[in-house]
Amino acid sequence: MCAENSVVKSRAQLWDWGQAHLDELVDYTLELQQEVCRLRDSAAQNSSNSSRSPSTDRPETPKPKSLRRKSGRPSGGQPGHPGRTLQSSEKPQHIQIHPLRECECGEDLAQEPALDFERRQVFDLPTLLLECTEHRAEIKECPNCGRTSRAPFPHDLNAPVQYGKNFRALLAYLYDAQVGASLRIRQMGQEMFGFAISEATLQKARQEQYDALEPFENRLVEILPQEAVLHADETSVPINKVNHWLHVLCTPLLTFFSVQPNRSKEAIQAIGIIPRFAGWLMHDFLSSYLSFENCLHTFCKVITQVDCDPSGRKGCPSRAWRRYSSTGRPCLRKVEI
Repeated sequence: MCAENSVVKSRAQLWDWGQAHLDELVDYTLELQQEVCRLRDSAAQNSSNSSRSPSTDRPETPKPKSLRRKSGRPSGGQPGHPGRTLQSSEKPQHIQIHPLRECECGEDLAQEPALDFERRQVFDLPTLLLECTEHRAEIKECPNCGRTSRAPFPHDLNAPVQYGKNFRALLAYLYDAQVGASLRIRQMGQEMFGFAISEATLQKARQEQYDALEPFENRLVEILPQEAVLHADETSVPINKVNHWLHVLCTPLLTFFSVQPNRSKEAIQAIGIIPRFAGWLMHDFLSSYLSFENCLHTFCKVITQVDCDPSGRKGCPSRAWRRYSSTGRPCLRKVEI
């Protein structure tokens, strides 16, 4: 095909080209067909049928189909399921007596003793009010030297007026755990408690919880490398409009999160858990995990089910599996936890 020929051509140009050089026109057509097929395959890829990250999925990407098969049982709770029915309390905080004053026949029963009670219980929130506790530190004069001294306040009382630790913990919980918007949380404080919460107060409450979790985080870094099996994964998360990666390492009882600028081997090393781990690491086929030779590797069930993908698309788990298996390093296709 001539190099000077552009992709966009009119019908007349194609006709003239075919009359003069039919073989070049045929080659040109075959190249265009190959390019169309490549673009169609690329457009059809998403996180469910290729190695692409879920963060690259377009809004129109179809929802993944469940791999579960129909069991033939009706939907809903099955026989023997424990359920979540509200249970009565043996020690209610409050008891309210409803007196029986008159019989159906009209007889006055106000002075008659009750034979028994029929009980019904209501679980409800108490009135939501912020209680104010005033702390008073004694000031005394020493009879020996005449010096005036004041008793120390608790270490967390560092202002004349402040919100208590329980309320500050609630603010942080609503913002981070429940992903509440700052404006709505402050609006809630005004409407439910009658206090206008500032943005600085909300962010300070979050920082306090962050600092309080540091000892727990350090402890996880110590004990997770000693586990027999660790599950690892990562997902993209935008921070100040810049893409970062949220890494997770977990067991059935413990979960460790870490935000890193990427999901490279260097980022995983900076977390400090996998480089000291010698057990089974369960993950997907991300090459950053496979580069660690100090631990044994196994792969999650969803990934190994896609392993037999007959399409042979570039980056599909079947190829990654073959690359890893060819190294001769130990691997396990299935682990029962």
